[in-house]
Amino acid sequence: MNILHQYISSRGQRMATNERLFRKLCRENNIELDARLDFNKIDERIHIDNDVKKNTSSGVYFSIIIPAYNVSEYIDDCIYSLRNQTFENIEIIVVDDCGQDDTADKILMHLISDDRVVYVKNRFNLGLLRARQSGAAFVKGQYIGHLDADDWLSNNALDACKEICTKKKPDILQFGMSRILDGNEELHDPSTPPAPELSASAIFLSFLDRKINFSVCNKLYKRSLWERASKYFPKVSYRVEDLSQNQHLLQLAKSYIAIDDQFYKYRITAGSDSRSPTIESISARAFSAARHIARLKKYLRSKDLLVRFWPEVGAFEKSVYYDYVRRLISTWRNASGRDKLYLWKSIVRICRINGFLPLRSYFCEYPGEMYDLLNTAYASKRIECSSVDVSIVVPVYGTEEYIAQCLSSICSQSLKNIEIIVVIDASPDNSIQIVKDYAQLDPRVQIICHDKNKGLLQARLTGVRAAKGRYIAHCDSDDEILPNMLEEMLQAARRSDADIVQCGYSEVYDRRIRGLLVKKRFTSMGGDTFRKFLELDGVSNSMWNKLYRRELWLATLPYMPDITYKAEDVVQNTLLMAISTKLVHVPVAFYRYLIRENSGDRVQNPSQIRFRAKSAIHNMRFIEYVVSSFNGSRYYSSGVIGRYKNYFHRMMSPFAHFATGKGQSLDLEIESLEEGIPTKYKRYIRRICYYTDLYNSSKSTDLLELPTPNSFGISEASLDIFLESAVSGTDSSSVLELQKRIQEAIVVGDLVAFRDVMLLIKQNYPERNFHSNAIVDYFKNNYSKKTFKIGQFMNVCKEIELIEEKYVIMSKYALARKIHAEAKSLALAAYEIDPNNHSVIRTYAEVLYREDNAEEAYRISKSLTNLQPNNPEYYLFTANVLKKLSMHREGITFAEEALRLKPGYEAALATLGQFQRIDTEQLNG
Repeated sequence: MNILHQYISSRGQRMATNERLFRKLCRENNIELDARLDFNKIDERIHIDNDVKKNTSSGVYFSIIIPAYNVSEYIDDCIYSLRNQTFENIEIIVVDDCGQDDTADKILMHLISDDRVVYVKNRFNLGLLRARQSGAAFVKGQYIGHLDADDWLSNNALDACKEICTKKKPDILQFGMSRILDGNEELHDPSTPPAPELSASAIFLSFLDRKINFSVCNKLYKRSLWERASKYFPKVSYRVEDLSQNQHLLQLAKSYIAIDDQFYKYRITAGSDSRSPTIESISARAFSAARHIARLKKYLRSKDLLVRFWPEVGAFEKSVYYDYVRRLISTWRNASGRDKLYLWKSIVRICRINGFLPLRSYFCEYPGEMYDLLNTAYASKRIECSSVDVSIVVPVYGTEEYIAQCLSSICSQSLKNIEIIVVIDASPDNSIQIVKDYAQLDPRVQIICHDKNKGLLQARLTGVRAAKGRYIAHCDSDDEILPNMLEEMLQAARRSDADIVQCGYSEVYDRRIRGLLVKKRFTSMGGDTFRKFLELDGVSNSMWNKLYRRELWLATLPYMPDITYKAEDVVQNTLLMAISTKLVHVPVAFYRYLIRENSGDRVQNPSQIRFRAKSAIHNMRFIEYVVSSFNGSRYYSSGVIGRYKNYFHRMMSPFAHFATGKGQSLDLEIESLEEGIPTKYKRYIRRICYYTDLYNSSKSTDLLELPTPNSFGISEASLDIFLESAVSGTDSSSVLELQKRIQEAIVVGDLVAFRDVMLLIKQNYPERNFHSNAIVDYFKNNYSKKTFKIGQFMNVCKEIELIEEKYVIMSKYALARKIHAEAKSLALAAYEIDPNNHSVIRTYAEVLYREDNAEEAYRISKSLTNLQPNNPEYYLFTANVLKKLSMHREGITFAEEALRLKPGYEAALATLGQFQRIDTEQLNG
């Protein structure tokens, strides 16, 4: 046992006795102490983690916390980097987390020789996160910083930070971080905020966008901020702990400053998981990341912020969590014996903690494994599946007039092995008595009552949680189903082993069938069902005309919102479609959907109109989150817009009529819906309102009818160019006239007419870049025509001063269609405008590579790796260019660097394999 440990375990109440003990222990360990040493100053800087904490102010500016656990080899360098700072008004709090080496003895020497060093001894090994918390309990400085015990700071770091903190007083100050790997220093984290200074509204969003890294070590936090956030920190330690701390600190911060100076030196040691991950570390990291993401969602939900940040949380989850999930599942598939069982249990754990959706992409081709995982993960949370074939859930609220007919149609089903779960959602009428009468006549009817009205979504979820059937169906309490519906749909599910079966439906108005909606556009879809669902219009968003496999509901229950909005079917159905692997359509209208005068879809009240519009925004943002959980979400993002555009139009139509009929500003009316509406939704809502106002569609008696752009022969994409000015007061007729002239020029391919109207727009609207989208439209519509001349087109682009971003878009479009001459001209024009733009350089280099000008492509791509030294894609592209130049040794170096930056990078592994095969063939030759 070392000196500090012996002293702490034996010291008593009297200071004189403690001093004699301390000096005796030092003599026994050959440490000479000066007789004039003020022992009181040493003793008051020695603490145990359960001591009474006194965070009194003492004029200290920075308090730096160092958790120490078995770091004897590095602890001196770490502490000396702080003691040697040019700014001296600091305290150094070293937390001994019960290591077994002589770390504490080395800390003792610093404690004796420097009054700024404070020693905190944990009674047990608490882990990194709680060790930091132990140290934070004793800080006295205005700002708190953290330093891992095997890292260090540059000598001038705190001096530079003091100047900024004194002048601007930010809640958080971030500085750069470089890592030390095998004695070589290099840039560690390319994540930088979008601006050097951020305000409260932008800080947390930048964190979710990964523009702010989640390390706490390269940041200084205002002490008051740390104390406010610490109550939300986890009570136990697990991996990737910085993420959980930072998410709360950044959520509460009001100001944030970032500087580029690489003050923090991050050492990667030989035994680090970053270099040699084990099965245990892979499992632990995936589990910890799942815990952190789950905590983030729980925290945002508690603050009523989750619906606002759903897409950002999805993107953050994908960037932080998915790599651990991919590595865990890949290792599991390649393992055997006990290792495979151990990793399977880890997969089950993270499924329970953070849901199945992030795992879905890795199981969609293995439905058997998927069902095993779901049943195992949620076994403790469900009633064991009985021999019941189908459970049908019926939510009831205010439908006394219709519930009897509904239950009669269900009880008379030809399929007898069913259970009927009726959820009374605090209905104010006599519905419950009618349901009780049916329950006495038919034992299959079960009744569940809510104490208060929770809405349709929560009523359905209550029924699902109680369901025992192998499949689950839904029926609204004012609708009916034909006698053979459940039997026919169950047979279809069993024949094709489908997860979801959809049937047609008929709309009933005033007891008359108004129309049959069967939608025969498909019979079945398998494989990547969700992608096809987004692309195909034949799948309705309704819940009540479908039969779902029970396992789908087990997987999606953790994601279901805990509050109800209008059109909740869209949210539920999108989730269920995202999990499914096969969907079958039965082209028979088994379901009868009643349209009532007082239906929730027919709204007139202003508060209902606003609630409907707000629901549409929330639902769309949740759908974005679901879509972002898939690999290749860039492709799916366009599918979201296409798939749900009609839904969003329909939901927003009453608001469009309401808003355009008011005298106040349209933007203010949109802002009144909710704080923080994303710009893209504001823009889309303004577009809908613009159509409504411009074409006087409010004359329609049905508020659900909304004119579409195609109804008037107007290009929706081109109309966006003028939308802002049109809504803000510009003469609608003149805008429409310009728009028509552009469309005519694009369709005909008249470059002269197109140039004239572009110059006219530039002259009339000099402050706006109206021409950008239109010029792209012209190129896409006319590049294949014989009359199209790239030289003339480029002259027009230069004359209207086209920005480089649009050149890049057109160049990539041309590359995809293998028209290399046009692609090169466009990429070169962008390169001449901004030779330092990464996207421009990448596009130009790819054009040169496709043109077999590999030497020039190599020169350009190499400059790209210098500008972006931490982007693995750029290193891989350079490696492929070198392969074309037969420069194998250099190419292998770049491919290995890409693999180092992104471990497990499949494309880099494939490129390395190609290099090895080529070398082997040459040796054999």
